[in-house]
Amino acid sequence: MGGLEIDFTGNGTTVGTKTGSNGAYSVELAAGTWKVSLASYMRIISGPPAVTVQAGSNVVADYLVDSGIRVPVSSDSAIRVPDDKEPSTNPHPPEGVPAA
Repeated sequence: MGGLEIDFTGNGTTVGTKTGSNGAYSVELAAGTWKVSLASYMRIISGPPAVTVQAGSNVVADYLVDSGIRVPVSSDSAIRVPDDKEPSTNPHPPEGVPAA
């Protein structure tokens, strides 16, 4: 996701960077341990909550984030089984329908 601000807090300061259009980011941090947070309503789903940087080294930290936004599904588009019918137990799909 492009334009997402990632903040690194440690050593008495906060350093921020933004992701590029491809979702990648790069930031220069002093040696130490840095807490990672997002300056957004998004939340980190996976990835380290903190990174430890050794002097003169590179650290790779990948994150999966979630906006929390869900798209509602119209009840008109839901597949319904009539109350008086049981779902099919036929393992073969109808003609023209690809198998799952």
